[in-house]
Amino acid sequence: MVLSDAAQAIARLPRQPVAAGVGDSPGLLPLRSTPLANWTFLGRLPGLELDGRTAIAARAFDHDRGALLTLEEFHDLRSPGAAIVRIGELANARVGSHPARLWIQRVPDGDAATRLHWVTDRAAYTLVLHDDVDHPRRPQWSREWLLDLAASLRT
Repeated sequence: MVLSDAAQAIARLPRQPVAAGVGDSPGLLPLRSTPLANWTFLGRLPGLELDGRTAIAARAFDHDRGALLTLEEFHDLRSPGAAIVRIGELANARVGSHPARLWIQRVPDGDAATRLHWVTDRAAYTLVLHDDVDHPRRPQWSREWLLDLAASLRT
């Protein structure tokens, strides 16, 4: 799937307010008291449930200033036999006390997505902003902004 296809699929999800607690689920990061509370919750993308517990989840959000964002969570402790590999040499950023990797994916049609990935003792997280933070369509989306958003999730 190219980035534009992913963005179009996310854009078709129904919009609901995060501030009302929509999108918060047991076992996932609570978002009501984070900056994502000001975003519109679009829905959960297909994930993985094991023994009634969420192992892999992706939630999609939209902002009235024109950004699509997904928050992906992988809870390895809930996934028998699973593991998360950390490669320190790839870290080029920090989310709180956690080494992180930030990179930008581009496709020939001009679409881009910025990915920020970090790992804690309990889970791996990835924020995907469907824009290029180095050359954003709207100037408010920057590396600093994305890192601040990730830190606000208190992982």
